[in-house]
Amino acid sequence: MNAGAHASEKTIKTAWFEHFIGPGPDDIDPYKIPDPEHPGKYLQPKNLTDAAAQKHDKRYFEAKASGVQGALLDTNVRDADMALVGDSYKVMEDYVNGKIDTWTNKPISYKTFFEAQAIVTVFAPISSYKYAVYSIQQSFKFLKQW
Repeated sequence: MNAGAHASEKTIKTAWFEHFIGPGPDDIDPYKIPDPEHPGKYLQPKNLTDAAAQKHDKRYFEAKASGVQGALLDTNVRDADMALVGDSYKVMEDYVNGKIDTWTNKPISYKTFFEAQAIVTVFAPISSYKYAVYSIQQSFKFLKQW
């Protein structure tokens, strides 16, 4: 089995919801994960929240941030986390306003809303923590110059 096939299998088995929400492979670009159900194609998000998570995963992949360490402590991906929170808030707002999910071409489902709410619940405080740590680090760098 090639690495891509293994990675897509791992993604499907470990994602908390959909394809990209939750832990997944760290060794493959999330836009290049082969789709085991459609040979020759790449795994696609199932809804707007999953698409936001795929974008987030790409930024983690590019920064080589992974696992619990990346999710909780890596301040280099704080902007990726905040973008995920913002995208998830937008999904929640669009659900309330009866908008269409561009991945399903149907009104945003309660399930998609719930996934977005779960992401916000987890990543909003993590993002705030990372921004605080980063700010303190920058302050110390500034003070060391004196």
